[in-house]
Amino acid sequence: MAVRYLSIVGSDGSGKNHASLVVEAYLKSRGFDCLIVCEPGGTGLADELTASLKKNRNETVSANAELLLMSAARYQLLSNVVAPALLQNKIVISDRCWVCSDVYQRFSGNADPELFGVIKDKMLPVKPDAYILLDADPVLLSARVSGRGKKDRIESNGLEFFKNVREGYLLHASSPNFHVIDAEQSLEKVEQDLISLLEILF
Repeated sequence: MAVRYLSIVGSDGSGKNHASLVVEAYLKSRGFDCLIVCEPGGTGLADELTASLKKNRNETVSANAELLLMSAARYQLLSNVVAPALLQNKIVISDRCWVCSDVYQRFSGNADPELFGVIKDKMLPVKPDAYILLDADPVLLSARVSGRGKKDRIESNGLEFFKNVREGYLLHASSPNFHVIDAEQSLEKVEQDLISLLEILF
């Protein structure tokens, strides 16, 4: 099956945004019409929900509440932007996707697995054809995120949380449509590995 919907996933600080731009530049050089989206935002409502979830608060945000709101934002983007773009024969490059909620809210945050199962089955009008995981040691990624300035609520989770995040991603990486790139390498080597993979996928 041809890849028309590609998602780039990984922990905070792994370089997903830059990788999306590299993929976009490659596809455009090949003559493809493509669109970059960033989940779980990407529309006015989705951006508001995501910003609210990331805000530091003086209250505990339950994993189930976080999962439901993330999923609502994701559904808004998928139904209003991604699905129409695919119908227009565009290739969609997504910074994050449903896998991130599985890893962050269910696997690491202990959200209800049955609730996640219902959301996965009922609230994903489209799913990626292929996934690129940018993998790196959580200690390294924490240092990268700290260099950006003040962390948001989700970024402020402890190292143990992000070790679980990495473990969750690597469990997904056993799937045949998952492709892992070492994000600890130099930026130039990561770009080279991305291009090599894209030459296979496209």
